[in-house]
Amino acid sequence: MSSDTHLAVLHETSTVATYMRAKFKMLMQNIGATPRQEHSFLPFPEAWSLEYAVEVDLAVSVVARAFSNQDCTIWDADRYSDHISLRNTGISGDIDEFLEYKFKPLQRTRAIQIEPLTVTDRNGQMLLWYLPGLLTMERQAAMLEDLMILERVLKVQKTQLENWRSGPRYFTPVPGGLPVGIANLSPAWFEQAHERKEDMLRVSADLKHPESLQWLEKSKDAFALVGGILSIIHPQLYDLGIAALQKLHDDPAWCKEAKELTRILAIWHSPFSGASVISNRSTPLHRDTGGRAQWLEFLLALGEYEHGRFEVPGLGLTLKYNSGTGLAFSGKIFRHGAECVGNRACIAFYMRDNVLDRLSIPVGTWLNASHYEQMQQAK
Repeated sequence: MSSDTHLAVLHETSTVATYMRAKFKMLMQNIGATPRQEHSFLPFPEAWSLEYAVEVDLAVSVVARAFSNQDCTIWDADRYSDHISLRNTGISGDIDEFLEYKFKPLQRTRAIQIEPLTVTDRNGQMLLWYLPGLLTMERQAAMLEDLMILERVLKVQKTQLENWRSGPRYFTPVPGGLPVGIANLSPAWFEQAHERKEDMLRVSADLKHPESLQWLEKSKDAFALVGGILSIIHPQLYDLGIAALQKLHDDPAWCKEAKELTRILAIWHSPFSGASVISNRSTPLHRDTGGRAQWLEFLLALGEYEHGRFEVPGLGLTLKYNSGTGLAFSGKIFRHGAECVGNRACIAFYMRDNVLDRLSIPVGTWLNASHYEQMQQAK
């Protein structure tokens, strides 16, 4: 499938992705070149402000630095994932002692990783991208302020049932900070326990709020930036996401709320099928069961907090998790969790396997590091 097949409403994301891929390729080809040999100037689109061009160039440079700083496991990611059941949430950790014995984590010399980093398995499959300093201070401040729009949408589930994601246990109010809660936003997904053949895709309940639509409109540049990053770190997944959105656009009847879907797609600037805003919650070690092992989920950290740490024990990683950090990894197979002290939020972008399956979109494969070697050699 060609990545040139884009929704008209995703034109901005397509423009960002095209520029970012070209800029990244240029940086890759300049590795090892002398200053005289380097040709690193690339004009940005006329419609962009200088500030946005600076943001985009910063993001590409961080991604390039991460790729240039690689670590590698001694094991195969497919064999690792074979030991994890489809619905293993990782909360109990019942399989993880065995996994860490059989699949040795990385042996890092630094206790806390602070520099951009990528991790591959022994075959070159890209497992993780750690992107600290991805967002400018101005973008961080604007995004944090805009989250207040979702004050009435963010919610904590008041239930006796143990649900760590939306239950009250892990949420901590911060005086003067963001309201606690989670908002799940998707143009089209399945309601919980409604995934039978006769069940239709639905606009997520949280996305039906007018405040959510207002927030999407305010966030379109940030969403497009994330889309551009995905087009570099997993171009096939980017294409699959675009294909799914194209299919929904061409036939909104896939979704029960077809008219609402059409209106939402006009302002949904991300190739991902869903985004969750998580405010002032710590996150226990867990796995995310809604995607595929070979897919990446993407996290953006925001806030005014201290001692942010992100743990991926299966890879032996403790990552400094400051505001402005981006992180992409396979949340389906790697247990992960985060801790911070202070006012914080995370925006998590993800693909839903059952949504792409309903739309007959292929699942794709791991991205291999050889893709970038070919990019460096191409003229």
